[in-house]
Amino acid sequence: MKIRIIAKPNHNGEILWEDDLKFFNPVEVICPIDGKTLNLFQKDWEQFLNRLLSSSPSISEFKDKLLKKSTSLEQMLFGNRKLPWKQQGFKDHIFLQTDPEFTAYPWEILTSNGSFFFEKKNFYRGIRSNHHLTDTKSGKTFLLVENPVLESLVESVKSEGKQISNLVEDNSKFPFLRLKSENLKISRFWDEISNAGFLHYAGHTDKGQIPFPKEEMFLGDQIGQAKLTNLQIVFLNSCHSAFEGESTSGLSSQFLKSGTKYVLDFLNPIETGVAEKIGVQFWETYFRVGNARTAFQTVKSQLQKGDVKEYASSLSFICFSPDEKKKSQALLSTLIVCSLLLLSLSLITFFNQKNKIENQAPVPQETEPNPKKWNKEDPKPTSLREKIANLKDIEFKNQIQNFLKEDNPLLDKKQKMEILEEVFSTNGNEKLQYYHFKQLTGME
Repeated sequence: MKIRIIAKPNHNGEILWEDDLKFFNPVEVICPIDGKTLNLFQKDWEQFLNRLLSSSPSISEFKDKLLKKSTSLEQMLFGNRKLPWKQQGFKDHIFLQTDPEFTAYPWEILTSNGSFFFEKKNFYRGIRSNHHLTDTKSGKTFLLVENPVLESLVESVKSEGKQISNLVEDNSKFPFLRLKSENLKISRFWDEISNAGFLHYAGHTDKGQIPFPKEEMFLGDQIGQAKLTNLQIVFLNSCHSAFEGESTSGLSSQFLKSGTKYVLDFLNPIETGVAEKIGVQFWETYFRVGNARTAFQTVKSQLQKGDVKEYASSLSFICFSPDEKKKSQALLSTLIVCSLLLLSLSLITFFNQKNKIENQAPVPQETEPNPKKWNKEDPKPTSLREKIANLKDIEFKNQIQNFLKEDNPLLDKKQKMEILEEVFSTNGNEKLQYYHFKQLTGME
């Protein structure tokens, strides 16, 4: 299910959705948005959230009040329309893409089958843009930028930087660079970010801009005009880092326009201690599982099991990412088509041989024992294990073992084994097979 939120003239907009389960539908449902009414809701929402959290409610009280706001937003947007994601039994993924003007609104509080969008594991966020780079270049360096700006953030940023430094240094495959606030200048920032594969920004950002206090300058739109396809993941650990305004293009959209694959940030203000905890937990999980969306969902699930401040922060925590469900479906569709073709060829061969035998005189033959049948629910253990065991690339071998061990919300055991069979069927050396493996599993 893809939901698109499009900006129109005079601050208005419209919502459209495409149901993946319904094919050949010539009519696309459109819901107009009254921009002024939605803007008033946003202002009230920010005040509501601040008042609610300052009253230290229980999680059940927080959810009850949040549900009232969700109902209000749904009535304002959709009225009495039937919504596919509200139907009983809906289990499809939801991929929400917004124009920058509507990015900062709390779409996460909409509900589906009794759960808020932000509680669902198959909820995705994206940004619509007429400018996006798709060609990629290699970037392997992990760049940590510390920029507290505010005196109140100095100690927390140092603590966060130290913990993440220790995490990255324990993962020797990531060359590491720590850019502290005393060494932070615009020219140095550009030098390092242009070659980095991963960026963690700890500190303060203005709405839509990164401040450079020593030079009394800001970076914002310039990021979106650059080519930064080397960046795999950008984590902007600061309040309002996902902000977008009518006349301000935020940092999320700027990095996405520049070609960054994953951008993680926050819609609302977030408590300093919670932000530090989230930043450390995300990278700790990512180094273990090797997938940005899985790491994001893992951290988010942990937050939703914590106290009310952590639960509220999971509402604000955003991951802009590709629609990995579609990639998985495309791969599965390819495997199904290939299987059907193989089955057709096998049947043709079988009937040809049968006709040939029937037209020949019978020849006495020794009866051969029936071969052992292979259960399709099980992998081909012997041949596949031998292929993995014979790998010379230790990193490749370790990544395969982690891939098989870790739970994946999109792939079951059988699909994992089919992916590995496809990888090892690749003609070429281990380097090419490793590259193919990373593509199919979403590592790059």
